[in-house]
Amino acid sequence: MPFISVKDGKCRDKATFNMAEACEKIENGLKHNFYWQFREWSYKNVKPRIIAEKYLSEVDSSDTDDYKVMCFENGPEMIQVHKNRFTNHTEDFYDLNWKKMDITQDIMPNSDIIVEKPETFDDMVNHFLHLLLVIL
Repeated sequence: MPFISVKDGKCRDKATFNMAEACEKIENGLKHNFYWQFREWSYKNVKPRIIAEKYLSEVDSSDTDDYKVMCFENGPEMIQVHKNRFTNHTEDFYDLNWKKMDITQDIMPNSDIIVEKPETFDDMVNHFLHLLLVIL
């Protein structure tokens, strides 16, 4: 699901949250078919929806890292890691042994670092496998 940000993408203080601005951005996002932006077939027939998540923060970062488990015919095969989504956005790819892969995309630069393997990596993959079994 594409992320619709309001200002910096986070509501840290409900007292200063601009509800009208948020509603306008959400309404505009619901009218946008994200398939046409990058021709990602998986978005083509997706019904627009609103998903609200609990705010997550990390102590040492202004942005929360985003991990995507990439699944192919044999199940999970690699992890896509997004860093600094709201500042200097980068992406990297790692195999399931957490070895950085030499994959780049024209739309997003790779970082110059090796991202530390998350302590909860095994749990992350196990949760993904559980979701995969529910879907299939």
